[in-house]
Amino acid sequence: MSKILYTYFLVFLFSITANAQEKTIISFQTKNGKTMKLTVRQKDSALIYRLYNKDKVEMQYPKIPSISENKNFSFTYLNRFGGNINESTSVYRVEFFINNYRYSVFQSSYLGKNESGISVLDLNSSKVTDITAVEKTVNGNLLYFKDNQLITVTEL
Repeated sequence: MSKILYTYFLVFLFSITANAQEKTIISFQTKNGKTMKLTVRQKDSALIYRLYNKDKVEMQYPKIPSISENKNFSFTYLNRFGGNINESTSVYRVEFFINNYRYSVFQSSYLGKNESGISVLDLNSSKVTDITAVEKTVNGNLLYFKDNQLITVTEL
């Protein structure tokens, strides 16, 4: 077997094994054709954020996942329950920082409209880039983090 083919085989084998050992908390397809997955590794509860372009990992945070890296993630939420006059509102965000960028995976519901996606804030320029999810592809919920003490939780 050629060295290149063998390398592809090992990467493929690793990705199957890694996926079998991780629980997906939330995943979705973005409107620009990428896939986002936020997972927790079952053996040690390490969180892993991945952004895929087709089947290739374009970005992973942290590069070397471990439970100690969970301190770099935070969960913020707001729930306001409405009645006949008010519409209920919920906003959930998992955030982490890489260099001078703040990454936020979000889910929100307001006036019966659901939105999910990724928001990237450049802390130097204050420019925000929103990457919107295709709502019918959203699987899972960020509310998973509210009570499990994996990451810092803040209620707004």
